[in-house]
Amino acid sequence: MAEPRFDLRGKRALVVGASGGIGAAIARALAQSGMDLALAGRSMERLSRIRAEADPAGQRSVAIEVDVRDERSVNDAVGTAIDQLGGLDVVVAASGVSPIYKSAERISVEEWDEIFATNTRGAFLVARAAGQHMLERREGSIIFVTSIYERVGGERLAAYAASKGAVSQLVRSLALEWASRGVRGNCNAPGYVRTHLTAGLQSNPELLTLIEMSTPLGRMATPDEIAGAAIYLASDAASYVTGSTLFVDGGWTAR
Repeated sequence: MAEPRFDLRGKRALVVGASGGIGAAIARALAQSGMDLALAGRSMERLSRIRAEADPAGQRSVAIEVDVRDERSVNDAVGTAIDQLGGLDVVVAASGVSPIYKSAERISVEEWDEIFATNTRGAFLVARAAGQHMLERREGSIIFVTSIYERVGGERLAAYAASKGAVSQLVRSLALEWASRGVRGNCNAPGYVRTHLTAGLQSNPELLTLIEMSTPLGRMATPDEIAGAAIYLASDAASYVTGSTLFVDGGWTAR
């Protein structure tokens, strides 16, 4: 029986949202797996630092500023990545904003729109721009970083959960449309992860204890633990996987 094909050497990836905790961890992991890499995000300072940390010796790498809420910015960023790397085999849509912890009746339209502009429209814009290139090549893998809240509800998380649930439905639709043309789309759905976005939860002993008690593995994840799923979905080992969600949640959604 043939071994699973996890070898990513020589392939080319764009990680959008690479300046954040999970996106940065995925970028480092893909670079360390041998991929040429484009890192895109809103902070060039942080992207440059993460690019240096990834240390892709002998590989091509580039940092690109992007605002995923803006159509032209996304199209330009994807185009730059294609030009600089000579094409794209993998795209990771990892941009996201922190949840607004309010009961649903208190969420303003502006707050709702802010979350959807980044989490949902941003994911669509990245997928559309990258998908056009991949469909021409009839090959590619797009990985969307979602959340456990694409499947389960959460108190005071209506806007965030709805935005992530919408992305999971987008991925299923893309899978149906694009599978016959060689392009796969899947979700990497983390549970609670120790990043700057969850710093407030980590600093609150009662909330942290509640999260740990609600997670069968009894702890929050590290960003590097989320990156492993991205390596799998990017690789040929996942060549028969599309329209799926891989939950990396310590057992949260098994409850």
